[in-house]
Amino acid sequence: MQEIEQFGKTHKMSILLSAVFLVSAICNMLFWDSLSIWLVALGAIGGLCFPDPIARFLTRTASFIGKQERTVRLIFAGVAIAVAIVFPPLHFLTAGLIAGIALKANMGQLNPKAPAEPPMKRPPEDKQDGENK
Repeated sequence: MQEIEQFGKTHKMSILLSAVFLVSAICNMLFWDSLSIWLVALGAIGGLCFPDPIARFLTRTASFIGKQERTVRLIFAGVAIAVAIVFPPLHFLTAGLIAGIALKANMGQLNPKAPAEPPMKRPPEDKQDGENK
């Protein structure tokens, strides 16, 4: 039992995202037709075509949520589950965007003859007033 508790403590975000996608898949099967498939495909195409701006947006969003207090993070988790129930194709669009970015990042491994692209740069940190630029 302690092993399960320890696993739950160390992998909170993975468990939450797995639950959200499971709820999305169930609600999608019940209430939506094939919209999710189209949105996964469009998201993957968007992630392949525009990996840097999408990666910056997702990184900044995750960083913003990660810096919040526990209560606010729980509210974001509740909103994510509510969106998974009401409009599950949105979660599949996000999964497609992330998949497209991952495919673009691993293109060099898939085609060893092609020159490898440099890794994505981290977004510049905003400096406070009074700091040297």
